[in-house]
Order: sequence, then C-alpha cells, then structure tokens
Amino acid sequence: MIQRDIQRYALASAALVAAISFGLAWMVYDRQREQIVASAANDTVADLRAGLARFQGEIAALRAKIISLSDTPPLAGIARAEENYGYDPEERTPVSLWKDRLARIGIGLMRGSPALAQVRLLGPGGRELVRVERRGDTYVTPGDERLQDKSGRDYFLAARDLPPGGVHVSPLDLNIENGVAEQPPNPVIRVAMPVHKTDGSLIGVLVLNVSLRKALDDLHAQFDPDVTFMIVSPTGLMLGANGDQAFAVEPGEERAISDLVSQARAAPGENFATLVNLVGGELAGAAAQGFVMSDAPGAPVHAAVVVRTRTGALAAMRRLLAEAMIAVIALSAAAALAILLFARQLSLPLMRLTEATRELAAGRSAADVAWPRASVAEIEA
Repeated sequence: MIQRDIQRYALASAALVAAISFGLAWMVYDRQREQIVASAANDTVADLRAGLARFQGEIAALRAKIISLSDTPPLAGIARAEENYGYDPEERTPVSLWKDRLARIGIGLMRGSPALAQVRLLGPGGRELVRVERRGDTYVTPGDERLQDKSGRDYFLAARDLPPGGVHVSPLDLNIENGVAEQPPNPVIRVAMPVHKTDGSLIGVLVLNVSLRKALDDLHAQFDPDVTFMIVSPTGLMLGANGDQAFAVEPGEERAISDLVSQARAAPGENFATLVNLVGGELAGAAAQGFVMSDAPGAPVHAAVVVRTRTGALAAMRRLLAEAMIAVIALSAAAALAILLFARQLSLPLMRLTEATRELAAGRSAADVAWPRASVAEIEA
C-alpha cells in the first residue's frame, strides 16, 4: 500500500511539473507574440551580419592586393609610353604590350578572388586605359573602342584626390556600364587607389570592382522562405538577393523601414527592431543593424535590414517550444523514475516491518518473527 501511494505521488508530481511548465511557456508565448516576431527578426539580422563579415574580410584582402598591384612595372611603363606617342623609350616597349601585361596581372588577381568582377586602370582624365572583366569562367579584355569614360563617377573622383598610398572603398552601388545599370542588378563595391609617378604627378586610378551578387544569393539560400533581407547603402539604395530592391510592405510602411535604417546607421553595431505590415495585411518583424564595409577612417555606414513574417517567426518559436517541452517531459520522466526507485528502496523495509508487526499481533513470538533489523536501524537514524 505504501509503495503504491509513493508511486502514484511520483507520477502525479512528474505530470504536474510537465503541465505547469507547458502552461507557463504557452502563456508567455501567447502574450508576447509581437515581441517574439520582432526578436526573431533581430536574431536573423545578426545572422545576416555574420555572413557579411566574410565579405568584409575579402574587401580587406583586396585593399592589400591593390596596393601590391600599384607597384607593378606595367603602370610606370604605361605612363612613359603615354607621354611618348604610345612607346616606352626606357624599356623599348609599346604601350599595348604594357597594357597586356597589366591585364594578365589582373586576371591572376581575379582567379584568386571569386568576387572580383573587374580590374581597371583609369587614366588621369577618367577614361579606361585597361579593363579586364569576368564573364562566367572566362576573362575578357575589351578593345580600345569599348573602353569607357568614368570621369564623372564618384569613386574615380574620390580616389583621384587621395594622397599617395591612399585607398578608397566606395559605398555599395549598382554596376553601371555605358551609363546604364547592369541587368539583372549587380551590387558592387569598388576599391580604388591613385597611382603616381616619382615626381608626384598622377598616372591614373586603379579600380577593383567587387560583386556582392553571389554573396547575397548564398546568404538568401541560408534563410527560411519567410525571410527577406536588403543591404541599404548610405545613399538609400536598397539591394537584396535575386535583384530585389524593395520590401513588399503596405503603402506607408516604407517610412518605418526608413526610420529603422536611420537608427541603425547612426549607431553601427547595434540592433533596432519594429513591426510592419506586409502587402496582404500580414504582420512582420523588421530589424536593422549598421555596419561599415571597411575599417578605413570615415568609411560609409551601410545597414543590413531583415523582414521576417509573423507566420514564419511564430512557427520557428513553436518548434523551439515543442523541443523545450520534449526536454521537460524527458526530465520529468527521469525524475519520476528516480522517485520510484527511491520509493521502492524506502518502502520495502517498511513493508517488512508492517508484516512483522502483523505476525507478532497474530500470536507469534518475537523470536520467531523476521525483523528487518538493518532497515529499522536506518529508519531510526
């Protein structure tokens, strides 16, 4: 009887603990659904920033490579040849050969950097002198008739005016060819550096175009289908995977995204979150974090923005809740088993003592009764 009572108590206690745990978890989940949606977006934007950190490392590596490229012989050879009607009298080399050598060095850089889409040398006036571009698995050097004038582009102007040794990392932008944005949109960062002669005059500007297209597509594949993300440049340009350039939010909700971006850019490294309504009326969590593409002083601040639907965020939370409840049930079952084993160990001596008492009451002598002596001693202690 005692053993059965203890067993019932153990099982009831385990069930009560599991029920209370589930009830509390569900109550928190039900009352804080909106906070959960915003928090899920916050967690996702942190994952996005971790993915972009790898790309930032590649930008840093390319800064070192462009400095090395600026010291290669073809640059000085091109400058001498340009001053002498296309022929370098010092090395007795035509300018076309120097340009070919620079292009080959550029191809070597591109082979070692999968995100590097173009290597260019712009002349002092901004016109391309050498251009190598990646097309799939091949590398192309366009003829002189296809070289473009980039004299009005911000990255050229910013790099041209740097002191010797300075490197400019541009904000995120679309790749522009002959004045028109490439299609599908190709988000790029440009690493640019001026190259000078020994007398300090400008030879030209080296430019490395780094494409984010594959990096964004790879990040997109890591997230659930309910997640949409964008990188927002300092100019307000929004670029995402698959060429996306806008979130599917209700009219008027763009202001909430804009305010979120402003907060994030004002405090890089911190997360900011809010709730927005998507087209169709579904609630979603939006989160943003500001970051820079390079560690150079004065580097422009971008923002990583994530929108995650309420349905997806709550589904993920319910999965976590289910996993937590399985763990609670397993722990409760283990506790119940431990109590049952302890109850058995404790109840057997008591049951034997009860039986011995009954035998004594039935008239048997104390000497003939099998007393559980060790157990009695343990109980008295």
